[in-house]
Amino acid sequence: MAIEVRMPQLGLTMDEGQIARWMVAVGDKVRQGQPLAEIQTDKITAELESPGEGIIRHILVKEGDSCAVAGLVAVITAPGEDYSPAPAQEGPLPPRAARSTLATRMAEESPSAAGRHRASPNARRLARNQGINLDRIAAGSGAGGRIVGSDLKGASDTPPAKATPLARRVAAAAGVDLDRVPGSGKGGQITREDIERAQAASGPPPFEVIPLTGVRGVIAARMADSAHSAAAVTLTTEADATELAGLRDRLSTRDAEGAEARVPFDAILVKLVSAALRDHVNLNARLIENEIHVMKDVNIAVAVDTQRGLLSPVVKRADTKSILQIADELATLVGRARSGKSQPEDLEGGTFTITNLGMHEIDAFTPIINPPQCGVLGVGRICPRPVVTGDSLAIRQTVWLSLTFDHRMVDGAPAARFLQCVKRFVENPEEQLGPLGKAAV
Repeated sequence: MAIEVRMPQLGLTMDEGQIARWMVAVGDKVRQGQPLAEIQTDKITAELESPGEGIIRHILVKEGDSCAVAGLVAVITAPGEDYSPAPAQEGPLPPRAARSTLATRMAEESPSAAGRHRASPNARRLARNQGINLDRIAAGSGAGGRIVGSDLKGASDTPPAKATPLARRVAAAAGVDLDRVPGSGKGGQITREDIERAQAASGPPPFEVIPLTGVRGVIAARMADSAHSAAAVTLTTEADATELAGLRDRLSTRDAEGAEARVPFDAILVKLVSAALRDHVNLNARLIENEIHVMKDVNIAVAVDTQRGLLSPVVKRADTKSILQIADELATLVGRARSGKSQPEDLEGGTFTITNLGMHEIDAFTPIINPPQCGVLGVGRICPRPVVTGDSLAIRQTVWLSLTFDHRMVDGAPAARFLQCVKRFVENPEEQLGPLGKAAV
Protein backbone atom coordinates (compact mmCIF):
# COMPACT_ATOMS: atom_id res chain seq x y z
CA MET A 1 0.00 0.00 0.00
CA ALA A 2 1.34 3.42 -0.95
CA ILE A 3 2.68 5.65 1.83
CA GLU A 4 2.17 9.39 1.49
CA VAL A 5 5.00 11.55 2.85
CA ARG A 6 3.65 14.91 3.97
CA MET A 7 5.19 18.14 5.21
CA PRO A 8 5.30 17.86 9.03
CA GLN A 9 4.41 20.65 11.43
CA LEU A 10 7.55 21.35 13.45
CA GLY A 11 6.02 24.08 15.61
CA LEU A 12 2.65 25.65 16.37
CA THR A 13 3.44 28.74 14.28
CA MET A 14 4.70 26.83 11.24
CA ASP A 15 2.53 27.30 8.12
CA GLU A 16 4.90 25.93 5.50
CA GLY A 17 8.31 24.35 5.05
CA GLN A 18 10.92 24.48 2.31
CA ILE A 19 12.66 21.40 0.93
CA ALA A 20 16.27 22.50 1.30
CA ARG A 21 17.79 19.22 0.05
CA TRP A 22 16.60 15.77 -0.96
CA MET A 23 18.74 12.92 0.41
CA VAL A 24 17.04 10.31 -1.80
CA ALA A 25 15.96 10.04 -5.44
CA VAL A 26 13.08 8.40 -7.26
CA GLY A 27 13.68 4.65 -7.33
CA ASP A 28 15.71 4.52 -4.11
CA LYS A 29 14.83 1.91 -1.52
CA VAL A 30 14.23 3.42 1.92
CA ARG A 31 13.57 2.07 5.39
CA GLN A 32 11.34 3.46 8.12
CA GLY A 33 12.98 6.32 9.99
CA GLN A 34 15.56 6.98 7.26
CA PRO A 35 16.16 10.70 6.56
CA LEU A 36 14.58 11.61 3.22
CA ALA A 37 15.14 15.36 3.04
CA GLU A 38 16.23 18.46 4.92
CA ILE A 39 13.36 20.83 5.73
CA GLN A 40 13.96 24.53 6.29
CA THR A 41 11.40 26.47 8.35
CA ASP A 42 11.47 30.07 9.49
CA LYS A 43 13.27 28.87 12.63
CA ILE A 44 15.20 25.63 12.13
CA THR A 45 16.53 23.03 9.72
CA ALA A 46 15.22 19.53 10.41
CA GLU A 47 15.28 16.12 8.76
CA LEU A 48 12.15 14.62 7.19
CA GLU A 49 12.13 10.93 8.11
CA SER A 50 10.50 8.13 6.15
CA PRO A 51 7.20 6.99 7.70
CA GLY A 52 7.62 3.50 6.25
CA GLU A 53 9.64 1.11 4.10
CA GLY A 54 9.54 0.83 0.31
CA ILE A 55 10.60 2.51 -2.93
CA ILE A 56 10.54 6.26 -3.57
CA ARG A 57 7.94 6.40 -6.36
CA HIS A 58 7.31 10.15 -6.65
CA ILE A 59 9.02 13.33 -5.42
CA LEU A 60 6.44 16.11 -5.72
CA VAL A 61 8.26 19.11 -4.21
CA LYS A 62 11.58 20.15 -5.73
CA GLU A 63 14.60 21.42 -3.82
CA GLY A 64 14.11 25.09 -2.99
CA ASP A 65 10.32 24.89 -3.25
CA SER A 66 7.96 25.45 -0.31
CA CYS A 67 4.96 23.38 0.69
CA ALA A 68 2.15 24.03 3.16
CA VAL A 69 2.04 21.96 6.34
CA ALA A 70 0.50 18.53 5.63
CA GLY A 71 1.05 18.99 1.89
CA LEU A 72 2.15 15.91 -0.08
CA VAL A 73 5.89 15.97 -0.82
CA ALA A 74 6.67 12.36 -1.81
CA VAL A 75 5.14 8.89 -2.24
CA ILE A 76 6.62 5.55 -1.15
CA THR A 77 5.30 2.29 -2.61
CA ALA A 78 6.09 -1.41 -2.49
CA PRO A 79 8.37 -2.71 -5.28
CA GLY A 80 6.38 -2.92 -8.50
CA GLU A 81 3.36 -1.10 -7.07
CA ASP A 82 1.94 1.67 -9.22
CA TYR A 83 0.59 4.87 -7.74
CA SER A 84 -0.55 8.19 -9.12
CA PRO A 85 -0.96 11.00 -6.58
CA ALA A 86 -4.35 12.70 -6.66
CA PRO A 87 -4.46 16.28 -7.94
CA ALA A 88 -4.01 18.91 -5.24
CA GLN A 89 -7.34 20.05 -3.82
CA GLU A 90 -8.25 23.70 -3.57
CA GLY A 91 -9.27 25.21 -0.26
CA PRO A 92 -8.41 24.16 3.29
CA LEU A 93 -6.73 20.87 4.06
CA PRO A 94 -8.98 17.91 4.96
CA PRO A 95 -9.30 17.01 8.65
CA ARG A 96 -6.86 14.09 8.45
CA ALA A 97 -4.18 16.42 7.13
CA ALA A 98 -4.97 19.34 9.40
CA ARG A 99 -2.62 20.76 11.96
CA SER A 100 -2.78 19.98 15.64
CA THR A 101 -6.02 20.87 17.44
CA LEU A 102 -4.28 23.58 19.46
CA ALA A 103 -2.72 25.19 16.39
CA THR A 104 -6.04 25.13 14.54
CA ARG A 105 -7.87 26.64 17.51
CA MET A 106 -5.28 29.39 17.84
CA ALA A 107 -5.60 30.19 14.13
CA GLU A 108 -9.40 30.30 14.30
CA GLU A 109 -9.35 32.62 17.29
CA SER A 110 -6.79 35.00 15.77
CA PRO A 111 -8.68 37.94 14.21
CA SER A 112 -7.76 39.40 10.83
CA ALA A 113 -7.71 43.14 10.35
CA ALA A 114 -10.27 44.35 7.84
CA GLY A 115 -8.76 45.19 4.49
CA ARG A 116 -5.41 43.52 5.24
CA HIS A 117 -4.05 40.24 3.94
CA ARG A 118 -2.33 37.79 6.30
CA ALA A 119 0.81 36.34 4.76
CA SER A 120 3.95 34.62 6.00
CA PRO A 121 7.28 36.49 5.70
CA ASN A 122 8.32 34.01 2.98
CA ALA A 123 5.13 34.69 1.02
CA ARG A 124 5.66 38.46 1.30
CA ARG A 125 9.24 38.11 0.04
CA LEU A 126 8.17 35.94 -2.90
CA ALA A 127 5.35 38.36 -3.74
CA ARG A 128 7.77 41.30 -3.81
CA ASN A 129 10.26 39.38 -5.98
CA GLN A 130 7.61 38.19 -8.45
CA GLY A 131 5.47 41.34 -8.52
CA ILE A 132 2.40 39.57 -7.15
CA ASN A 133 -0.42 41.57 -5.58
CA LEU A 134 -1.38 39.64 -2.42
CA ASP A 135 -4.81 41.28 -2.44
CA ARG A 136 -5.66 39.10 -5.43
CA ILE A 137 -5.40 35.96 -3.29
CA ALA A 138 -8.68 35.62 -1.40
CA ALA A 139 -7.44 33.08 1.15
CA GLY A 140 -4.33 31.05 1.71
CA SER A 141 -3.82 27.42 2.66
CA GLY A 142 -2.06 28.27 5.94
CA ALA A 143 -3.58 28.40 9.41
CA GLY A 144 -6.66 30.63 9.52
CA GLY A 145 -6.40 31.34 5.79
CA ARG A 146 -2.87 32.73 6.03
CA ILE A 147 -1.14 33.07 2.66
CA VAL A 148 1.98 30.90 2.41
CA GLY A 149 4.62 30.60 -0.30
CA SER A 150 2.94 27.70 -2.09
CA ASP A 151 -0.22 29.80 -2.57
CA LEU A 152 1.68 32.15 -4.89
CA LYS A 153 2.20 29.55 -7.61
CA GLY A 154 0.33 30.73 -10.68
CA ALA A 155 -0.68 34.00 -9.01
CA SER A 156 1.77 36.25 -10.84
CA ASP A 157 0.30 39.17 -12.76
CA THR A 158 2.49 38.17 -15.71
CA PRO A 159 3.25 34.54 -16.61
CA PRO A 160 6.79 33.77 -15.41
CA ALA A 161 9.39 32.09 -17.56
CA LYS A 162 9.39 28.32 -17.27
CA ALA A 163 12.19 27.81 -14.73
CA THR A 164 12.76 26.12 -11.40
CA PRO A 165 12.70 28.37 -8.30
CA LEU A 166 16.41 27.74 -7.73
CA ALA A 167 17.18 28.66 -11.35
CA ARG A 168 15.23 31.90 -10.89
CA ARG A 169 17.23 32.86 -7.81
CA VAL A 170 20.57 32.05 -9.46
CA ALA A 171 19.56 33.94 -12.61
CA ALA A 172 18.44 36.98 -10.61
CA ALA A 173 21.70 37.05 -8.65
CA ALA A 174 23.78 36.67 -11.83
CA GLY A 175 21.75 39.10 -13.92
CA VAL A 176 20.86 36.42 -16.49
CA ASP A 177 17.80 37.02 -18.70
CA LEU A 178 15.70 33.84 -18.48
CA ASP A 179 14.06 34.59 -21.83
CA ARG A 180 17.44 34.02 -23.51
CA VAL A 181 18.23 30.71 -21.81
CA PRO A 182 17.10 27.44 -23.45
CA GLY A 183 15.77 24.93 -20.93
CA SER A 184 16.98 21.34 -20.78
CA GLY A 185 14.58 20.16 -18.08
CA LYS A 186 11.31 18.37 -18.45
CA GLY A 187 9.06 20.18 -20.92
CA GLY A 188 11.80 22.71 -21.63
CA GLN A 189 12.02 23.91 -18.02
CA ILE A 190 15.10 26.00 -17.22
CA THR A 191 17.30 24.49 -14.49
CA ARG A 192 20.20 25.82 -12.46
CA GLU A 193 22.58 23.94 -14.78
CA ASP A 194 21.13 25.83 -17.75
CA ILE A 195 21.85 29.13 -16.00
CA GLU A 196 25.41 28.03 -15.23
CA ARG A 197 25.96 27.01 -18.87
CA ALA A 198 24.64 30.36 -20.04
CA GLN A 199 27.04 32.11 -17.67
CA ALA A 200 29.97 29.98 -18.85
CA ALA A 201 29.18 30.80 -22.48
CA SER A 202 29.33 34.52 -21.74
CA GLY A 203 32.46 34.27 -19.61
CA PRO A 204 32.94 33.97 -15.86
CA PRO A 205 31.04 36.53 -13.75
CA PRO A 206 33.10 38.91 -11.59
CA PHE A 207 31.39 37.63 -8.44
CA GLU A 208 30.28 34.50 -6.59
CA VAL A 209 26.57 33.67 -6.57
CA ILE A 210 25.15 32.68 -3.18
CA PRO A 211 21.40 31.94 -3.39
CA LEU A 212 19.46 33.63 -0.61
CA THR A 213 18.05 30.38 0.76
CA GLY A 214 18.01 28.38 3.98
CA VAL A 215 18.61 30.21 7.25
CA ARG A 216 20.03 33.23 5.39
CA GLY A 217 16.85 33.50 3.34
CA VAL A 218 14.69 33.21 6.46
CA ILE A 219 16.72 35.92 8.21
CA ALA A 220 16.40 38.17 5.16
CA ALA A 221 12.62 37.73 5.07
CA ARG A 222 12.16 38.33 8.80
CA MET A 223 14.43 41.37 8.90
CA ALA A 224 12.71 42.88 5.86
CA ASP A 225 9.34 42.23 7.51
CA SER A 226 10.58 44.00 10.65
CA ALA A 227 11.93 46.98 8.72
CA HIS A 228 8.78 47.36 6.62
CA SER A 229 6.20 46.86 9.36
CA ALA A 230 7.53 48.00 12.76
CA ALA A 231 7.68 51.67 13.79
CA ALA A 232 11.15 51.16 15.24
CA VAL A 233 12.74 53.74 17.55
CA THR A 234 16.10 53.32 19.33
CA LEU A 235 17.06 54.82 22.70
CA THR A 236 20.65 54.64 23.99
CA THR A 237 22.18 55.18 27.42
CA GLU A 238 25.51 54.53 29.14
CA ALA A 239 25.59 52.53 32.36
CA ASP A 240 28.29 52.02 34.99
CA ALA A 241 28.97 48.27 34.83
CA THR A 242 31.66 48.13 37.51
CA GLU A 243 29.40 46.34 40.00
CA LEU A 244 28.11 44.05 37.24
CA ALA A 245 31.65 42.97 36.39
CA GLY A 246 32.36 42.45 40.08
CA LEU A 247 29.25 40.29 40.46
CA ARG A 248 30.37 38.14 37.56
CA ASP A 249 33.76 37.61 39.20
CA ARG A 250 32.12 36.60 42.49
CA LEU A 251 29.80 34.15 40.74
CA SER A 252 32.67 32.43 38.94
CA THR A 253 33.80 29.05 40.27
CA ARG A 254 36.73 26.67 39.86
CA ASP A 255 36.62 22.97 39.10
CA ALA A 256 38.66 20.23 40.78
CA GLU A 257 41.62 20.98 38.50
CA GLY A 258 41.53 24.68 39.30
CA ALA A 259 40.13 25.83 35.95
CA GLU A 260 37.84 28.86 36.23
CA ALA A 261 34.23 28.56 35.07
CA ARG A 262 33.00 32.09 34.40
CA VAL A 263 29.33 32.98 34.32
CA PRO A 264 28.62 34.74 31.00
CA PHE A 265 27.44 38.34 31.09
CA ASP A 266 24.47 37.27 28.97
CA ALA A 267 23.15 35.09 31.81
CA ILE A 268 23.24 38.03 34.24
CA LEU A 269 21.68 40.36 31.67
CA VAL A 270 18.86 37.89 30.97
CA LYS A 271 18.04 37.89 34.68
CA LEU A 272 18.22 41.68 35.04
CA VAL A 273 16.18 42.39 31.90
CA SER A 274 13.53 39.83 32.86
CA ALA A 275 13.22 41.54 36.27
CA ALA A 276 12.82 44.92 34.56
CA LEU A 277 10.14 43.53 32.25
CA ARG A 278 8.15 42.46 35.32
CA ASP A 279 7.97 46.14 36.28
CA HIS A 280 7.35 47.33 32.69
CA VAL A 281 4.98 44.75 31.24
CA ASN A 282 4.10 46.77 28.12
CA LEU A 283 7.56 45.97 26.73
CA ASN A 284 6.90 42.25 27.24
CA ALA A 285 4.39 42.20 24.41
CA ARG A 286 3.66 41.12 20.85
CA LEU A 287 1.65 42.71 18.06
CA ILE A 288 -0.65 40.11 16.46
CA GLU A 289 -2.61 41.61 13.57
CA ASN A 290 -4.42 44.58 15.19
CA GLU A 291 -4.08 43.44 18.81
CA ILE A 292 -1.36 43.98 21.42
CA HIS A 293 -0.82 40.82 23.43
CA VAL A 294 0.84 41.58 26.79
CA MET A 295 2.52 38.28 27.63
CA LYS A 296 2.24 36.71 31.08
CA ASP A 297 5.51 34.76 30.88
CA VAL A 298 8.84 36.52 30.42
CA ASN A 299 10.73 34.52 27.79
CA ILE A 300 14.06 36.07 26.81
CA ALA A 301 15.53 35.28 23.38
CA VAL A 302 19.32 35.61 23.14
CA ALA A 303 20.87 36.25 19.72
CA VAL A 304 23.55 33.67 18.88
CA ASP A 305 26.00 33.81 15.97
CA THR A 306 26.23 30.40 14.27
CA GLN A 307 27.83 29.10 11.07
CA ARG A 308 24.37 28.88 9.50
CA GLY A 309 23.38 32.41 10.52
CA LEU A 310 21.70 34.21 13.40
CA LEU A 311 19.55 32.11 15.76
CA SER A 312 17.81 33.24 18.95
CA PRO A 313 17.24 30.44 21.49
CA VAL A 314 14.80 31.31 24.25
CA VAL A 315 15.15 31.11 28.05
CA LYS A 316 11.58 30.42 29.17
CA ARG A 317 10.22 32.16 32.30
CA ALA A 318 13.60 33.75 32.91
CA ASP A 319 12.29 35.92 35.74
CA THR A 320 11.67 32.80 37.88
CA LYS A 321 15.21 31.42 37.53
CA SER A 322 18.50 32.23 39.21
CA ILE A 323 21.52 33.50 37.29
CA LEU A 324 23.27 30.15 37.69
CA GLN A 325 20.21 28.29 36.38
CA ILE A 326 20.03 30.66 33.42
CA ALA A 327 23.75 30.19 32.76
CA ASP A 328 23.35 26.38 32.63
CA GLU A 329 20.30 26.62 30.36
CA LEU A 330 21.98 29.11 28.05
CA ALA A 331 25.03 26.87 27.71
CA THR A 332 22.79 24.02 26.54
CA LEU A 333 20.72 26.18 24.18
CA VAL A 334 23.72 27.93 22.64
CA GLY A 335 25.56 24.62 22.23
CA ARG A 336 22.64 23.13 20.31
CA ALA A 337 22.26 26.25 18.17
CA ARG A 338 25.92 26.31 17.14
CA SER A 339 25.98 22.58 16.38
CA GLY A 340 22.84 22.81 14.24
CA LYS A 341 20.79 20.68 16.64
CA SER A 342 18.26 23.21 17.94
CA GLN A 343 14.80 21.83 18.61
CA PRO A 344 11.72 23.84 17.52
CA GLU A 345 10.84 24.59 21.13
CA ASP A 346 14.34 26.06 21.68
CA LEU A 347 13.53 28.93 19.32
CA GLU A 348 9.84 29.53 20.02
CA GLY A 349 7.95 31.71 22.46
CA GLY A 350 10.34 34.65 22.85
CA THR A 351 8.75 37.82 24.25
CA PHE A 352 11.86 40.06 24.25
CA THR A 353 15.35 39.75 22.74
CA ILE A 354 18.88 40.56 23.93
CA THR A 355 21.72 40.87 21.42
CA ASN A 356 25.28 41.36 22.69
CA LEU A 357 28.11 42.49 20.38
CA GLY A 358 30.48 43.42 23.18
CA MET A 359 32.79 40.50 22.41
CA HIS A 360 33.39 42.09 18.98
CA GLU A 361 34.51 45.40 20.55
CA ILE A 362 31.33 47.19 19.46
CA ASP A 363 30.33 50.05 21.75
CA ALA A 364 26.81 50.88 20.54
CA PHE A 365 24.55 49.87 17.66
CA THR A 366 20.93 49.86 16.52
CA PRO A 367 19.44 46.39 17.08
CA ILE A 368 16.51 45.33 14.90
CA ILE A 369 13.24 44.07 16.37
CA ASN A 370 12.38 40.40 15.99
CA PRO A 371 8.68 40.54 15.03
CA PRO A 372 6.13 40.21 16.51
CA GLN A 373 8.03 41.20 19.69
CA CYS A 374 7.89 44.76 21.01
CA GLY A 375 11.55 45.29 21.82
CA VAL A 376 15.20 44.25 21.68
CA LEU A 377 18.12 45.35 23.86
CA GLY A 378 21.53 45.80 22.25
CA VAL A 379 24.53 45.48 24.59
CA GLY A 380 27.98 46.87 23.77
CA ARG A 381 31.38 46.05 25.23
CA ILE A 382 32.23 46.65 28.87
CA CYS A 383 35.48 48.58 29.12
CA PRO A 384 37.17 51.22 31.32
CA ARG A 385 36.17 54.80 30.55
CA PRO A 386 36.62 58.13 32.35
CA VAL A 387 33.56 59.09 34.39
CA VAL A 388 32.84 62.32 36.24
CA THR A 389 31.72 61.62 39.82
CA GLY A 390 31.01 64.81 41.74
CA ASP A 391 33.97 67.11 41.19
CA SER A 392 36.46 64.36 40.37
CA LEU A 393 37.30 62.14 37.44
CA ALA A 394 37.39 58.37 37.89
CA ILE A 395 37.95 55.33 35.70
CA ARG A 396 34.92 53.01 35.72
CA GLN A 397 33.78 49.98 33.72
CA THR A 398 30.90 51.21 31.56
CA VAL A 399 28.60 49.75 28.91
CA TRP A 400 26.28 51.23 26.28
CA LEU A 401 22.71 49.90 26.23
CA SER A 402 20.53 50.42 23.14
CA LEU A 403 16.80 49.68 23.25
CA THR A 404 14.88 49.42 19.98
CA PHE A 405 11.11 49.29 20.50
CA ASP A 406 8.01 49.27 18.30
CA HIS A 407 6.32 52.65 18.74
CA ARG A 408 3.01 51.11 17.64
CA MET A 409 2.89 49.21 20.94
CA VAL A 410 4.57 51.55 23.41
CA ASP A 411 5.41 55.25 23.55
CA GLY A 412 8.81 56.83 24.03
CA ALA A 413 8.46 57.79 27.71
CA PRO A 414 7.47 54.29 28.97
CA ALA A 415 10.25 52.79 26.84
CA ALA A 416 12.73 55.27 28.34
CA ARG A 417 11.60 54.35 31.86
CA PHE A 418 12.17 50.67 31.08
CA LEU A 419 15.68 51.40 29.79
CA GLN A 420 16.44 53.45 32.90
CA CYS A 421 15.23 50.52 35.02
CA VAL A 422 17.62 48.18 33.18
CA LYS A 423 20.41 50.72 33.68
CA ARG A 424 19.67 50.91 37.42
CA PHE A 425 19.78 47.11 37.73
CA VAL A 426 23.07 46.96 35.78
CA GLU A 427 24.63 49.58 38.04
CA ASN A 428 23.35 47.96 41.26
CA PRO A 429 22.73 44.27 40.45
CA GLU A 430 22.92 42.92 43.99
CA GLU A 431 20.37 45.48 45.17
CA GLN A 432 17.92 43.80 42.80
CA LEU A 433 19.12 40.19 43.01
CA GLY A 434 20.39 39.84 46.55
CA PRO A 435 23.85 38.67 47.69
CA LEU A 436 25.79 37.07 44.80
CA GLY A 437 22.69 37.26 42.63
CA LYS A 438 21.73 33.65 43.36
CA ALA A 439 18.15 34.41 44.38
CA ALA A 440 15.49 33.43 41.88
CA VAL A 441 13.70 36.77 42.19
